[in-house]
Amino acid sequence: MIERRIVRFFGWVQGVGFRYTVERIARRFPQVAGEVYNDGNHVTVDVEGTPAALAEFIQEIIERLPQNARIESAETLIAPTTGHHGFRIGRTR
Repeated sequence: MIERRIVRFFGWVQGVGFRYTVERIARRFPQVAGEVYNDGNHVTVDVEGTPAALAEFIQEIIERLPQNARIESAETLIAPTTGHHGFRIGRTR
């Protein structure tokens, strides 16, 4: 079963290489697809995959933050799948 999670990370996550770190981590998870982008005062990771792959991917993001990044909170939404292919850094919204 494939599901889509939209995870919003709040804190010191912009201007510290957070999106590039997420993209680099995503390369190690070929079973997930989606994008990461700046969105107002937070960074959003919009990703699809199996629940187990998504949980492992999100945990890896939390454990491998860039040196100057700090997550103060995160919000996860489950959404309808869109058929993402690959992983990319998206445009700021």
